Amino acid sequence: MNPVGSIARLQRPVNKHRQVYLALRERLSTRKFKEGSRLPTAHSLAESFGVSYLTVHAALRDLVRDGWLVRHPGKGTFVTDAAGIKRRPNVAHLAVVMPRHEEMTPIHGSDFALSFLHGCSVQAEEHGGELVTCSLPSKVTGDEIVTAVERLASSFDGVIFEGDQYAEVMQGLRSKRIPFVVGGTLRPYEAVVHYDRENAVRQGVEHLIELGCRHLAFIGSTKKSAKQGMDALKSVYFMDTLKRHGLPHGPDCIKHATTVAEAAAAAEVLLRQSPRPQGIFVDNPLKAEGVVRAVHGLGLHIPRDITLLGYGFISPNRELPAFPTVMIPALDIGRESVVLLDQIIQGRVQLPVHRFLRAKLVAGGSRGRT
Repeated sequence: MNPVGSIARLQRPVNKHRQVYLALRERLSTRKFKEGSRLPTAHSLAESFGVSYLTVHAALRDLVRDGWLVRHPGKGTFVTDAAGIKRRPNVAHLAVVMPRHEEMTPIHGSDFALSFLHGCSVQAEEHGGELVTCSLPSKVTGDEIVTAVERLASSFDGVIFEGDQYAEVMQGLRSKRIPFVVGGTLRPYEAVVHYDRENAVRQGVEHLIELGCRHLAFIGSTKKSAKQGMDALKSVYFMDTLKRHGLPHGPDCIKHATTVAEAAAAAEVLLRQSPRPQGIFVDNPLKAEGVVRAVHGLGLHIPRDITLLGYGFISPNRELPAFPTVMIPALDIGRESVVLLDQIIQGRVQLPVHRFLRAKLVAGGSRGRT
């Protein structure tokens, strides 16, 4: 599979003069052209790049505009003394790298990814940047990585990644000194925007406690599931919050589920226990739908017999559930990723930088227990 074929799904084409601009700017930023030295002629550069004189002329014009070069009539074009410091172009060209749409499913993040992308787009548009969406297969290897890195490095001022599945591509960009931000991950990359997951889980559990629930259960990815990675931390934070409040927190209150069907089956097991949980924390809105079916299948009612709390991102196109939900701020994570990348390009922040946003509790139909 050729990643360039996927990554070429762009909102707008990248001009040739822009590619020449970025290639020359990389040489300037890495001091391959020494400060104060005269640049080769436009005709010479055109021949080496295999483009027209006019294309090179446009690229040089933009480099002069952005402070990398200075023109001396009758003498030539020279590298400025400040060229070793990256400057923000007048219009930033940014890329958002995401998995291909067919590789995403609602239960594993397509709603989050699309809202994240919308946040990036809105922020870039409001601040005059140009944003291009690039799709890559979830797994890229060998030559695919090299090609993807070259394509991104030659076309964009900076890159935003939705998720952390492209570590090798990030490494390639790092070696080329192309700034990037990773949105929606807890892994310690140089620039990360995410939400405070521990606070979000604690907020949800404490809401259930405020509603009068004292016997709580969790359904979702658990620390026993290495495949689910960071998602498993939610069950850990859930247990820690129960311990902090002195509530029952034995292994029976945690049920592993990664699908809607597994969530429904786990709920049925929990609801047949004695004593039955008063409240259930479900780590995904779609899994919560499975739990609702299990509750109704046993002749029980929400919130009269059981209090349910959802967790995750609910698309604006979906109807809000009739129970409280801790909402992941996907759109805000996208917006903040663009803000951070712009600040990095301008040299206004020092790496590493990790920004964490707060999740929001959206009230639903659950009420306090009597």
